[in-house]
Amino acid sequence: MEEMHHLARKRIGTASEKMMTRYDARATGHDFHEGEKVWLWNPKRPKELFPYLQTTVLGREFPGVPYHITLKDNAVPVIHPPRRVPLDLQPKLKITLDRLEKEGILSKVNKPTDWVQSLVIVEKPNGNLRSCLC
Repeated sequence: MEEMHHLARKRIGTASEKMMTRYDARATGHDFHEGEKVWLWNPKRPKELFPYLQTTVLGREFPGVPYHITLKDNAVPVIHPPRRVPLDLQPKLKITLDRLEKEGILSKVNKPTDWVQSLVIVEKPNGNLRSCLC
């Protein structure tokens, strides 16, 4: 009986290691370093032609920019695994997310949802965070 208990514990340990390996493979962070090439969509617009795009976004609408999100009839909900956030960036991320929630751009969800997006953050040269929901 003692031998069976030992084998069961060993099997549980092996299963736990496999599960952690699978989790870590899906929840790895994406670190960007200076000098690496990454795709960044940042169109150049003359400030005098689009002054409303140079202001901070307030509320749920972009001032002067009409937009409408339409889902296709055959759209399938996607749930992305969480990405790790470096410990030193977590306080800045919390401040950023709280600000975006306060401005009405994001809303906190405390229940299961069909759509879960990945959050990618990059620290700007001025110390602020650039966040992107992918």
